[in-house]
Amino acid sequence: MSGAGTQWTAVGVALKSGSKAGVAPLAGHGTLGAAAGIKGADALAGTGALTGHASGAAPDSAPLIGVGTLGAAGTAIVQSGPAALSGTGQLAATANALNPLPVNQWAATLAQPSAFGYVPPADQSAVIPLTLATSVGGGSGIPSQGNWLFCAVGWRQMPGAGPVTVSVQDDGHQWWRPGQPSNGAGTVRAAVWYQPNIGAVTGNPPAIVYVSPLGAVAGLAVLIVEVEAMGPWDQVYAVTTGYNTATRSLTISIGAP
Repeated sequence: MSGAGTQWTAVGVALKSGSKAGVAPLAGHGTLGAAAGIKGADALAGTGALTGHASGAAPDSAPLIGVGTLGAAGTAIVQSGPAALSGTGQLAATANALNPLPVNQWAATLAQPSAFGYVPPADQSAVIPLTLATSVGGGSGIPSQGNWLFCAVGWRQMPGAGPVTVSVQDDGHQWWRPGQPSNGAGTVRAAVWYQPNIGAVTGNPPAIVYVSPLGAVAGLAVLIVEVEAMGPWDQVYAVTTGYNTATRSLTISIGAP
């Protein structure tokens, strides 16, 4: 986020998202088809109806119903038939790695006028409707439930007024995770807030985002990015910021989780 002259500041956030691989309990009812080879090489234990038949004459072809193990020996018998199976077990679930992609972007700015005349409040909020009217990155222009929103904010502080931070909220009053702002000694500051799994509780994604400076600012710029395929959970791995008043470039880095 650049300011007038040589004021530059930046914020980086690394997130560790939830995995889709793991073990989940499986419970229910189904049908188990049982079959065995010749000479009773296989045994079937369980509860249900089992029919046995052979190439010979009766009584080898008589049905067997009951609980226990059927083992055929000395005769070429084929065991076949359905048996009811119910209970709980462990199902190992695996899937491909998450593949996050940005699908929408919205932007807004506000600034104090430089010409003489009406001057709006220096601590006014930026109001960003998440609609096609404010969309700047393609996509549908409407956020979707389950995706994530990232709100990158940059603001220019008033000289001599002291450090100022910002607050991000929305019309659904959902919980935004606050981001660590860059150095308060700089004229220009930046921060990134985010909201994972939007609309998970209310059923409705945010329609309007409000970015409020907590003090007087000369100007403020907002970029909101919607990202899909991030999963329902989040864990902040690391946050880093950078600030420099004497160059036009910054280098910040975060190690891999």
